[in-house]
Order: sequence, then C-alpha cells, then structure tokens
Amino acid sequence: MSHDQQPPLIWFQLVDSDGQPYKESSVSSVSLNPSAVFDELRQAVIDANPDLLSGLDASQLKIYKNKTAFDGKEEALKDNCPVSGLGLSDKEALVVLVSTPTVSNCTPTRFISLVLGENQDKRVMTLMLIPSAAFTAFILLSYSINWKTITTAILAFDIFAGLLSNQQEKTHQAW
Repeated sequence: MSHDQQPPLIWFQLVDSDGQPYKESSVSSVSLNPSAVFDELRQAVIDANPDLLSGLDASQLKIYKNKTAFDGKEEALKDNCPVSGLGLSDKEALVVLVSTPTVSNCTPTRFISLVLGENQDKRVMTLMLIPSAAFTAFILLSYSINWKTITTAILAFDIFAGLLSNQQEKTHQAW
C-alpha cells in the first residue's frame, strides 16, 4: 500500500436490541487495514464513538453482515474472521449491536458509573452516597412499608444525595 493510499473504509450502523439506530446514530465508517479482523473492527468502532459508547467495552459489541442478517437472527460474525469484502458502502453497512448493561449484569461499580457519570472519582462519590443510603434505610426501617414510605425514601435519597453533591449535576440527570 502506498503512502497516499488510505486503508479502505468499513461502513457500519450502530443498533440497539430492537434493531433501531443506537441513540439516533447514523451510518458511519472507520478506516481499517485490509487484513483486519472483526475483533479489531469492534475496537475501532469504540474508538470512533467515545461519547456515544462511553463505558462500553468492545466485547459488548456484536457485528452482523448486514441488516437482513441481524433481522433474520443469524449468528454474529466471529472475532477472528477477516473484515475484507464486507461493509464496503453505506448501503451495505455492517450492523453493530450495542449490548447495554442490564440489572442482571450490572456490578456495583458499573451502577455507580451509570448513576454518577464515567468521569467522576468513584471513591469520593461512593462515600457521598453512603449517608444518603443510610438515611433512606432509616426511613424504610422506621415506618411501615407501603408505597408512600417507599416514595418518601426514594425522594429523600435523591434530595440528600443532591445536597451532598450539589456541584454534581450528573447525579440528578441520571435519576
């Protein structure tokens, strides 16, 4: 390959589990070496979309040959298969399924990141949430459990956490 020749563009569309454009994204492309494999493409997609895919690991992406393959529930392409010959135009874009965290696969650290934002100091923010959680537990344990008590506890948690971190606007946006 000569110096002035760019590696080929590989076109892709990020989608959610319903097959809809992920967070209203549009078809996009990345430039990859012709000998690249899908594992490299997944990392290139993450690198090309740092804000949109913040907090996701390349292993959470699944790549399909096209929209028809995705809709037909075909198996995702294997990590070690070469990318060459696929995704050559925006009309033939590869489909990249973005698997977002669910409650069942959300670790405490991941939960804190989702609630408070990726760029916060987790130790400081965790220490700020402990009093809020303790106050919420106090409310829940002090009164009979009904929907009013639960609603009050949730609101108290939000208000107390907000008072402790009033400069952290992301806390309120996440709730």
